[in-house]
Amino acid sequence: MVAGWFPDEKNPTLGIFVKEHVKSVAAFCKASVVTLRIEKTNRLFPKIIIAEYAEENYTRYDVIVETPFRKFGLHDYLVKRAYEKAIAYIKKKNKIDLMHIHVRTHITKIVTAVYAARHIPIVVSEHWSFYQTGILNLPVEEQKRTIDEVTLWYTNTSIKAILPVSEMLGKIMQERYGVQNKLITKVGNVAADCFNVANKQNNIEEVNIVLAAMWTYPKNPMLFVDALKQLHLRLERKINVHWIGSGPQLVEVKKAVDNGLEKINFQFYGLQTKQEIANIFNKADFLVHPSDSENLPTIIAEALCSGLPVLSNRVGGIPEMINDTNGLLAEAKDVLAFAKALAFLIENHKDFNTSTIAKKAKELYSQEAIGKQLITIYNRSVDVD
Repeated sequence: MVAGWFPDEKNPTLGIFVKEHVKSVAAFCKASVVTLRIEKTNRLFPKIIIAEYAEENYTRYDVIVETPFRKFGLHDYLVKRAYEKAIAYIKKKNKIDLMHIHVRTHITKIVTAVYAARHIPIVVSEHWSFYQTGILNLPVEEQKRTIDEVTLWYTNTSIKAILPVSEMLGKIMQERYGVQNKLITKVGNVAADCFNVANKQNNIEEVNIVLAAMWTYPKNPMLFVDALKQLHLRLERKINVHWIGSGPQLVEVKKAVDNGLEKINFQFYGLQTKQEIANIFNKADFLVHPSDSENLPTIIAEALCSGLPVLSNRVGGIPEMINDTNGLLAEAKDVLAFAKALAFLIENHKDFNTSTIAKKAKELYSQEAIGKQLITIYNRSVDVD
């Protein structure tokens, strides 16, 4: 596997959803993941370094390109040379049957030429909202140039399957980038195995609400805060809000909750591990996930696997996850609609069947379910080749 993003010590949440996909595959076959980054150095000539790490059930190869310059076309050349070196290094240890790109970026897009030249079949997972919304923020000429480049890249005949995380993103890939429908198979994000239904004592006097994200746009946490302000004067139960994650949006959130929401108990946890998030979920009654744009949020999959109903917005791939059996959806940016849905969940969250929610979610998002789906696609891609 070649990862566009992957967590490390400096960025523990970067591409963590990619890591969960790698783990899901590694439960069924021998797997390795290659990451690559470019670092500026004072050395006179570029140098390629490969560091090998044994992870839980796979091997990780971190490739570092140290270079004093990145101009005059050398960037792409050095990236290509680095991937070639990584392949040669890995092939000394194992046969490479298939390559799986997780997110096409300005770096990972170069790897197709390396693998195609060796007649290795390629599959590509797309998680990136750039192809959906980000590209629309580019100037018109750059937007057209980028669409043309992506469209051409996806015509590479070595690419045997394209795996968007949502049906919505799959349609975007077809309509905007000309990807053939026969190549597309939706493969959702993975909920880590630590997310399960817990036995908890019901307290009808209080409600525990949880939110978890990296709090940057397109997340919209003030939608939730403003909805609470619509309700707080008539709330009869004690409300505890468990707020997980970090990001610049929390500055405004914390100011707002100190001004007019004193009756509600807010607890801010900062960044948490998957296990720590699962532990907090086990004390919660439902998840709130306010956002203006999404593909298929992993945090919603993890909440559902924990048996939590979810309140979110009718955007992107979220309607593929939420229906009247496991939560509520409101239109994006509509405070009154969000407040109405929030009030309903505060009063009626116990009417949702947590065991049924978790069972159905596990069938869709568990490590085992996604791993089996990917292995089927891998076998088909190798056979086609």
